[in-house]
Amino acid sequence: MKILIDPALAVLIKDFSDEQCAELLRCIFEYPNRDSDLGVWKYMKKQIEKDEQKYKEKCMRLSLNRACRTGLNSILKSQQKSSVEEEKEENKNINIKILKGSERRNAQKIVENSVENAEMPVENISEFPIDENFTFDLVIQCQPKFKDYLAMFPPSVIETAQKTLKKKRKGQWINMAQLLDWIEKQHAFYKSSQEG
Repeated sequence: MKILIDPALAVLIKDFSDEQCAELLRCIFEYPNRDSDLGVWKYMKKQIEKDEQKYKEKCMRLSLNRACRTGLNSILKSQQKSSVEEEKEENKNINIKILKGSERRNAQKIVENSVENAEMPVENISEFPIDENFTFDLVIQCQPKFKDYLAMFPPSVIETAQKTLKKKRKGQWINMAQLLDWIEKQHAFYKSSQEG
C-alpha cells in the first residue's frame, strides 16, 4: 500500500469536501469490499492492486526459494548425517580394536605376573578351536606355562570355565588373551557367589 504515502495524493485531495475525504477514507479501510465513483479512488485502487500483485509474486518467490533451500538443506543434512554416522561407526570399530588390543595386553600381563614373569609374547599366542574335544589340557600342550596359571584358581572355577566355554563359544576360535579373560570372569563370578 505504497499509494497511501504518495505525496501527490495530498495535492489531489486538497480541494475535497469533508464528505468526499470521509468516503475516500472508508474506501481505503473497507478495501476491496467498497467502491466509489471518485476519480482519485479509481487511481488509488489500481495502484493498490498492482502493489498487491507484486507482493503476492514476491511471497511466491520467497516461498519457492525457502522450499529449495529447505530441500537442499535436508539433502545436505542427510549427507552430513550419513557421513557422521560412517565416521562414528569407523571410530567405534577403531575403539573396539584398541579395546581388544588392551584386553590382550592386560591378559598377557596377568599371565606374565602369575607365572613368575615368564615371557609369553603375543606373536606366540595360538588360537584354539572350541569344540566337543576342547580341554584346557590341549592348551597346556601348546603353552606349558598355562598350567601354572591355572594352578592359581580353585579346581571348581577351572572346571566351570571349561564347561561354559564349550557351551557358549562352540564352533568359534579363541586366542590366549580371550581364554585368560574368560577364566578371570569365571573366577570373579565364583568369588561373588561365595561371598553372597
